[in-house]
Amino acid sequence: MNDRSRLAKNYVFADEGNVLFINPWFYTDGTDTYWPYTRVATPIQDLFTGAWERYEEREDGTVRRYTISFSGGLFTYRNVRTEGESVRVFQLEGPYEHDAENGFILVTISAYTNTEDGAPREGDEWAAAFVGHTLRWAYAPTERPDQIAVSAHGREQTWNPTTRMWEDNLRELEAYGELYKRLDQTN
Repeated sequence: MNDRSRLAKNYVFADEGNVLFINPWFYTDGTDTYWPYTRVATPIQDLFTGAWERYEEREDGTVRRYTISFSGGLFTYRNVRTEGESVRVFQLEGPYEHDAENGFILVTISAYTNTEDGAPREGDEWAAAFVGHTLRWAYAPTERPDQIAVSAHGREQTWNPTTRMWEDNLRELEAYGELYKRLDQTN
C-alpha cells in the first residue's frame, strides 16, 4: 500500500442517481461485492463558521475533546486530553484556504501550543514541524446537517524527518472515520 496504483472498480447508479453501488475500495482483485452509498440530500450549510467537536471517553477514564473551529479567517484545531487530574492541550491555528473541489481545508500553521497542566511540555520539539507548514484536513458531508466526517491532518499527511516536510499519507485506509458535530449541538 506504499505505492500509488490504479484499480478498476465496477459501479452502478440507482434511484435516479441518488444511490451509488461500487466495489469496496480496498479490494484489489475482482469481486461481485458492492457497497451502497447514498447521496447526501442537503450539503453542509455554514461549514466555515463556528465550531465542530468530537468527544471520546475511553474505558481507562481518559477523555478527549477534539475541536475544529473557524473564526475571522482562522482555523483552529484543539485536542484536549484529560486523564485523572492531568490536562494536556495540543492546539494548531492559522489562516486557511478552502479547496471545495476536493473537500480540503488547507491550513498554514501560524501558532502551535502543546501544554500539560498549563505548562509547555518538556522535550517537545514539534513546533518546527508545524509552524510555517501547510496541513490538510479533509471533510465530507453526512446525512445529518449538524455532523461532518473529517480526515484530520495526521491521517491525511505524515511528517518526513529527512525532508522536514509533510507528505501525503498513502497508507491510511479509513481516513474519514472521525465524526464531528456542531459544538452548540453536542452533549
